[in-house]
Amino acid sequence: AEVERRAADAERTREEEALRRAQEERLRVARELHDVTSHTVSVIALHAAVAAEAVERAGGPPEARAALQVIRTASRQALAEMKGVLGVLRPDSRHPPPGSAQLPELLKTAGLPVTLEVSGERRPLPPAVDLTVYRVVQEALTNTMRHAGATGATVTLRYETGAVTVQVDDDGTGSRAPRGNGLTGMAERVAAAGGRFTTGDGPEGGFRIAAWLPA
Repeated sequence: AEVERRAADAERTREEEALRRAQEERLRVARELHDVTSHTVSVIALHAAVAAEAVERAGGPPEARAALQVIRTASRQALAEMKGVLGVLRPDSRHPPPGSAQLPELLKTAGLPVTLEVSGERRPLPPAVDLTVYRVVQEALTNTMRHAGATGATVTLRYETGAVTVQVDDDGTGSRAPRGNGLTGMAERVAAAGGRFTTGDGPEGGFRIAAWLPA
């Protein structure tokens, strides 16, 4: 009995040590990623601001000013998200991961006009579901910009009994356009949260991405 007890204690100690080292490694990687990437993104945001001012002074085309503003805003959003990722790995961080509350800011960086429609009684969502809603919209709009040839999109968020649905419709070329690997990543993320994911042509043309998530 004593030998078995000591063996069990030793096994538990090894597991605790392995967990501690894994946590330390996650923090180290997070800090390095944040330090390296945040510097580069900060430089991009700074130079985009300088370029936007120069274009405005020179009376440049409004398209150039708008594009530089999108770069500037997206850079700031990326910095905020990196802080959120660091917060997942370091619980005492003051920067939580993004969620549905940050959708209006996200839509400003989409690079095309996007309308947000919300129905049902808004309520706090489970953290994993809230993050999934944000990432689905983010990836869907990225796909729209890259592949759909769209001029606009609509994001619909519906709060239902025990669930939430998020839907992104664009006015592009529909399922004929290539979509890359983003759809697979979205489907996997939704499945990991216990939800359902569907894609296809919209009822009035364009392309629709929809996710149902338990909440």
